Amino acid sequence: MISNILTYKLPFNYSNIGLFRYYKAAHILCPLLSGSNNESRIVVSVSTNSIQNVTFILRLDVQKSFNVLLNKEVSFNLSPSEPVYYYYSFKQNASMVLLHVKSDDVICMTLSIQNSSCPVFDLLETVQYDGLRQTVSKTGGIIISKDEYPLGLFIVFVVHSDNSACHRGNYQATNSRTKNISFVVKPTVDFNYQIINCLIVIFIFISILVFTTFCYHTKSDDTKTIDIIQEEPSTSICSTPVNIQPDNVSYDSSLDETDIDILKSPEPWKDLIRTKACLYVSDLSKKDHRILKAKSRLYVWNLITVAVFYSLPVIQLVFTSQKMLNETGNQDLCYYNFLCSHSFILGPWKFSDFNHIFSNIGYIFFGLLFILITYKREC
Repeated sequence: MISNILTYKLPFNYSNIGLFRYYKAAHILCPLLSGSNNESRIVVSVSTNSIQNVTFILRLDVQKSFNVLLNKEVSFNLSPSEPVYYYYSFKQNASMVLLHVKSDDVICMTLSIQNSSCPVFDLLETVQYDGLRQTVSKTGGIIISKDEYPLGLFIVFVVHSDNSACHRGNYQATNSRTKNISFVVKPTVDFNYQIINCLIVIFIFISILVFTTFCYHTKSDDTKTIDIIQEEPSTSICSTPVNIQPDNVSYDSSLDETDIDILKSPEPWKDLIRTKACLYVSDLSKKDHRILKAKSRLYVWNLITVAVFYSLPVIQLVFTSQKMLNETGNQDLCYYNFLCSHSFILGPWKFSDFNHIFSNIGYIFFGLLFILITYKREC
């Protein structure tokens, strides 16, 4: 294989502390997918530092079912010294797929998605160098987009020497770590389907806002009509008494302007309290309507301030975590149900769990509705 070199040694020390050795190892040779010729030349070079003769067996087999098909389940066994990977190409009218992995045992392994280029990083020390990766014990899943891997991808499986990466606690490595795995590539919802569903949900919430606003204005108009009817003057049959002043009384209209206070008291209710000998709670609970209106407006602004300062850290956390996940490819940075997640790509931003982010839109719309109702009641 020109320009593609694969090296490994036996015995294979795969444990972190080097106690256990594997005397059998197997690796898949990276295929030349872009080559026009189906035939390739393979050169094998063997060397040893032992002073004695070493007997070994070298066998070359054809990898069966190397090309994965859509909705076709594949089952196989692997061990720490025998990693396995497969090739998948987006040629079956599926722009976004879900890789679903299942296993009956709890042996820890790493599931990796890499570009269809050589070399393939199929060792535990190098699997983190490229693509997406996720630790799996019994069940795992990764959403894969055609936009990220237009030329296809490699699905790499690497078994760990212990379970410390998947479970908490002190797990000792053992020699018997053969894991049985089955996986299937299934189509998931595409971009257009997600847009339609999002628009339907947004339309429902907007309809609720419009309906609530309409009901509020209808109720307000009815209340104003009732108030106008109650304030209409009624006819009276009583006669108005006329005060007749005696003729011998004279009036002096030449008063000085300083004798009359033309300014009204800014707080007339305080003057009323001072003139009453017996006070009641109702007398002391009177306040200027301007003060009450200012406090009511302050409540609305406090509500908006709390909403802004509560939402900003959440939005920043989502974007920061998603950015770290996209840059490192480590799916273990975010904890959610990978089998229920739906990826969404919008320009330079990729949200690997967009449906759980979009599910919070109800809090946003009803929060805006609450602020609107509070503002209307304040007015």
